[in-house]
Amino acid sequence: MGMGYIGLEMCEALRAREIEVDMVKPGLVLLPWMNSELAAMVEEELKANRVAVHLSHKIEGIEEGDRRLRVVSQARTWECEMVLVAVGIVPNSRIAEEAGLTLGPGRSIAVDRLLRTSADHVYAAGDCADAYHVVTGKRPGSPWP
Repeated sequence: MGMGYIGLEMCEALRAREIEVDMVKPGLVLLPWMNSELAAMVEEELKANRVAVHLSHKIEGIEEGDRRLRVVSQARTWECEMVLVAVGIVPNSRIAEEAGLTLGPGRSIAVDRLLRTSADHVYAAGDCADAYHVVTGKRPGSPWP
């Protein structure tokens, strides 16, 4: 469940080990956060690697069966051996905000390339800190260059 970067990376790793993968998503669009042309290319790549993509399925529960799990939506149920939940999260930056640190995109803590924040001698890293794009070298939507 979930089709962000981690979900896609896990999908690739599982398929490389010839494990069947079904990706389930509640929304109508595969990757709404991605440029539509690039998203179409990703969808084609998923299909080429025999990944089943199920859109418009809000998960209502995960149930234990005799020897398998069942992922249940209104429209259908999938039986499986493993469920990976890789849904997006929002960084918990409340303390940083209360301390007056500058926040970046998605309320992440704004950092420079050395992970320094807007406060002297304060650093941030991990999911709570924003990052530079691997290809462009820029920080999308960030207040800093």
